Amino acid sequence: MNKHTIIIKNVSYYCAYIPSARSQKFSFDEVRGEIKVSIPSVSSEEAPIAFRLSDYSHTEKGKTEIRWYDGKLYSRCVMDDFVSRGGKESVKPEYMAENCRPSLPYGHNRSREICVKRYRSYYQDYILVDGYVWRRCGEPRYVVNTFGLGHNHGGTGLFVEEYYNQNIPASNYFSALDGDAAVAYANKVAERRGDTESMGRFEKMIEVLIPEAVTIRPETEHGEGDAFINKINRIAEAAPDSTTAGLLALMATAQEIGK
Repeated sequence: MNKHTIIIKNVSYYCAYIPSARSQKFSFDEVRGEIKVSIPSVSSEEAPIAFRLSDYSHTEKGKTEIRWYDGKLYSRCVMDDFVSRGGKESVKPEYMAENCRPSLPYGHNRSREICVKRYRSYYQDYILVDGYVWRRCGEPRYVVNTFGLGHNHGGTGLFVEEYYNQNIPASNYFSALDGDAAVAYANKVAERRGDTESMGRFEKMIEVLIPEAVTIRPETEHGEGDAFINKINRIAEAAPDSTTAGLLALMATAQEIGK
């Protein structure tokens, strides 16, 4: 059974008052007061691991596990998430209470009511798991992305992301359960582009421990990507080499600008 941890913030805000019976305007006093925010505190058994990620970017951030709690996904917070070069140390609630705050309006618009609303909204994406801070995240998915002009100029990559990029079409996205299809598609794209140095290097990077946590359907919930970027990608695939692709891409860019 989960409990809730209270984080207390000492916040400055403005209180309005009428200085006298004859006054027609409010005056404001800056005061300080406590704002209490409650976040769920659960055990690792109550928030089991749904995914393990082994791609480069998540490993570097120290976020190799994603947990599932109350139908939502959470990734572990580390000091780097809040402080530049803070390191990979896990974050405790005491640090959150002391250092983490939402943006607040300046001046007399910063009322207590607004502060309470902002703080509660800010902290609603956090939980504690075994005493450490975890933050709400998106569902991990595979995405095939391309760089440069083909023929090993740039290359083809397979990545793990938590959200859709509106510039990339739905055909390039795969759910965590479709790792084999993602790898096959990445190799197919690399072959079409002539990215021979990328071919054969792709592998599955999402371990699924709770299949029910996989809910995304890229083909029905995402779009066709950016039309111009798609055009450049088609040029890279059709061109015999990167030099030709570059010239054709310049022509397409000039045509696009001239519209």
